[in-house]
Amino acid sequence: MKITRYANAFLSIREGKNILACDPWIGIANYGGWLSYPIVKNGDKLLKKLKPTHIYISHIHSDHLDENLLSTSLKEKVLKKNIPIFIKNFEHKALYNKLVKLGFKNIIELKSWEIYDLGDLKIVIVPTNITNSDNLQDDIHYDIDTSLIVYSKKEDIVFYNNVDSPIDSNGLNDVKKFIKKYFNKKIDIACFSVGAASEYPQCFLNIDRKQEQNRIINNSKKSFVEKLNSLENNYYFFSGGAYIIPGKFYRLNKYIAQPSLDELQKLLPNSKYCKKMFEVDGGEMLVYKNGKWKKTKDKIIKNRCKNKKEAIHKYRKLKYEYTKFYKNFSKNKIDKLFQKALINYQKRLKHIDMNWEVTFKLYNNLQIDKNEQIKSNKKPLYTLKLGNKKAKYKLVCHLDYQLFMGLLEKKFNWNISLSGSIILFERKPNIFNPTITASLNFLTI
Repeated sequence: MKITRYANAFLSIREGKNILACDPWIGIANYGGWLSYPIVKNGDKLLKKLKPTHIYISHIHSDHLDENLLSTSLKEKVLKKNIPIFIKNFEHKALYNKLVKLGFKNIIELKSWEIYDLGDLKIVIVPTNITNSDNLQDDIHYDIDTSLIVYSKKEDIVFYNNVDSPIDSNGLNDVKKFIKKYFNKKIDIACFSVGAASEYPQCFLNIDRKQEQNRIINNSKKSFVEKLNSLENNYYFFSGGAYIIPGKFYRLNKYIAQPSLDELQKLLPNSKYCKKMFEVDGGEMLVYKNGKWKKTKDKIIKNRCKNKKEAIHKYRKLKYEYTKFYKNFSKNKIDKLFQKALINYQKRLKHIDMNWEVTFKLYNNLQIDKNEQIKSNKKPLYTLKLGNKKAKYKLVCHLDYQLFMGLLEKKFNWNISLSGSIILFERKPNIFNPTITASLNFLTI
């Protein structure tokens, strides 16, 4: 078995005739809010050299479902329309529908925990058992995340690719038990992300972001050891939740709450089972041979950034995708869209006690200053509100009017945008209520 990590959760798993590409993403995501690192471009050329026989896509977020890369690869015949693409059989068909719209003809929806035989590999899609990494109550239950079990017949070993699914210790125990029951094996190697792969704390204006960054990093280091002990895997490498913020909000990179790989290495002795942690990224490969893993470089990789500082500086002027739309601000058009969307929103949430108020402050080219606050000369063009004025929870969303209109008209996705570092927030109190942000997925016409 050969496992190569390119960027974020983009992996390839090669065994015999099987070449499984997982979550292929190279370039921008979240409409420009994220950029892959250390490989930032030429994803289609990478796929052409890789020649995947199968693709797995964990969920709909654009750092996992890269529509630009997939559509370009289809047009240039890098990928065939009938290449098997594995996804979970989600109740909500947004991921399936997007793949169909792109032009793919062989989308295989697997049931949770279904064992599927590829030939040299067997795969199992694992559902998440929670909807957020803090395991807080979520009245919406917006189901999008999955992870993947991969079994090599030739090597008789199991790889668990958690992607960045917010699965808790009970869920990880279920993964371990399933593998023991159906493959009679322990997990040989596993990967998962550590730290925040979201908008918090960097996009929140009314908090001490440095303090929150340190708190999240410290909590994630504890969670790291707990996950290793739950899975009982022999080897580990970091994967998922890795990106840089390009464009006009590039200054927010300093607050991304993720521990360094050196910090994780120091924690490894606290694990009861994990023997070694590998650092792989940007086309580095792990090869399993004669009962051992060896790190090397994938020959298909040539171009990658030297370091994050270089990449952030190079792409600090990148324009976000939504700026191409709605060239003229129209208060009347926004009002009409919002009122239509609000009717749908209230219908979908009529069974939920709406104990929140959300304020949308709309700008023409929202900008931040050197202190990572909104520039003093940038004032909202328009303000809209929904929810209960006397509510316990209040959330303010600062965003460009083009993005807001595109969200209402379904040109863009709320879930992707809210977590994509292209919206700035204030919340009172500073308590995460996942139901509020999940509810906004229904604010569309």
